[in-house]
Amino acid sequence: MDNLLSLLKFKKQIILQGPPGTGKTKLAKELAIEIIGTNNLDINENDIINTLKDLNKISTVAGNVEYEVVKVDEVAKTVTLKKSTETEATTTFAKVIDFYKNKEWKTPAANNDDRRAAAIAKYIFENKKTSHQDVNEDQVKIIQFHPSYTYEDFVRGIVAESNGEKIEYKNVNKTLGLFAELAKKNWDDSKKDIVNISKEKKLREYFDLFADKIGEQLADGTTTLKLTNNVNLVDVEDDAFRYKGNEGWSLWGNRMLFKDIIQAF
Repeated sequence: MDNLLSLLKFKKQIILQGPPGTGKTKLAKELAIEIIGTNNLDINENDIINTLKDLNKISTVAGNVEYEVVKVDEVAKTVTLKKSTETEATTTFAKVIDFYKNKEWKTPAANNDDRRAAAIAKYIFENKKTSHQDVNEDQVKIIQFHPSYTYEDFVRGIVAESNGEKIEYKNVNKTLGLFAELAKKNWDDSKKDIVNISKEKKLREYFDLFADKIGEQLADGTTTLKLTNNVNLVDVEDDAFRYKGNEGWSLWGNRMLFKDIIQAF
């Protein structure tokens, strides 16, 4: 995950490719959550209490053994866990919060206290990620491409509007165009990232319609569609990318980084 995050932040456009059922779409969603900061780096004591109060067991960091949740002490602000091969050990809310913030379960813990804090922090982190309840739909959009989906559907199209006895034709931003507008405002206001996840961008006509037009001067001759640095594009491919050697790839693919996904989860 950390490697993919680094690649996406650097390249801004990546393609996750691999066999069906390897978790590519779920991985793309997790990347989106990480990028936009939905899975907050901070938790509080109530998060710990609410997560553990109805749990009997949680897994160790390695996931091969379970801890029994012996006691959650809201007054002392501690959690007592017990593994079948060990005696009870207690860790503090403060340590769990610190481990969560720094994701310290990724490094081996030195003692029982730290191992338990790491296990609790990891459980809370993964539980929040799996739920996706806090995802802001303005910041993450998932698009399923299909043969009838055109440039006018994805970037910008022309609509006819009645103005009295006349018909006026106007350029109207669509999915990516609206995303670009929101991203620009977002970039100016708060610098939060926006992630656009697309699926199945395979057919040749897609590239002819999309790849060579994004960012070009639009029909009115005055406006360009600009993607600010907080827009990240993630494409999900079920099969090996088909156009690495042709015009489609040269127009679009050379701007994107390919990442093979064997099994994401």
